Amino acid sequence: MVADLHATHPLIAEGGGHRHNDRYQHPVDFLKHHRSSPLDPVERTAPAVELVDPSPATARAAVAGFARHHRLPTAEIDNLVFASHEAITNALMHGRPPTLLRLWAQPDRVTVTVTDTGPGPSDPLVGLLLPGPLHGPGSGPRLGLWLSHQLVDVAHRHDPDGYTIRLEAHHPLDHTD
Repeated sequence: MVADLHATHPLIAEGGGHRHNDRYQHPVDFLKHHRSSPLDPVERTAPAVELVDPSPATARAAVAGFARHHRLPTAEIDNLVFASHEAITNALMHGRPPTLLRLWAQPDRVTVTVTDTGPGPSDPLVGLLLPGPLHGPGSGPRLGLWLSHQLVDVAHRHDPDGYTIRLEAHHPLDHTD
C-alpha cells in the first residue's frame, strides 16, 4: 500500500514542505500495472446463485430478486441491477462464452460477479472517465461502465482464464445505539 501511495502522489510532504516524488507514475502507467483487483474473500466461497449464459433480462431479474431478498434499499437494488445488466450485456457482446453471473450476500453488502473467457477491456481507464464525443453515439460499453462506477463499487480482474467484473452494493450503515 505504501508503494501505491508513492506511485500515485507527485509530491511528498517532508519537513513542513513538499518535495518532488521520484517514484510517482502517470495514472495511465500506474493503472496498466494494476489492472487486476485481488479476489474478494467472498469470491473464495461458493456463490448463493450461479447462472451460466444468462440473458440480460434473466440477470436483471435474478439480481433484483436476490438483492430484495437480502433487504438492500430500493435505490441500491436499482443501481446493482443496472450495473449487472451492463456487465452481462458487455460480456455477451464483447467477451467470450461462457458468461457466468454469480451472487453472494453478506450482512453489509451484496456482491455480483460477471465472468467471461475473453480478455476484458484493454483501456486501463475504461469506466473511470466519462466518455467523450470521440467515442461515437452512445459510447457503447464505455458509458455503461462509467455509469456503473458512479452507482456501485466496481473492481476488474484480468487473468489467464478470462475477465471478471465485481459489483457491490452496500447496506447503509446502521447508526442506532
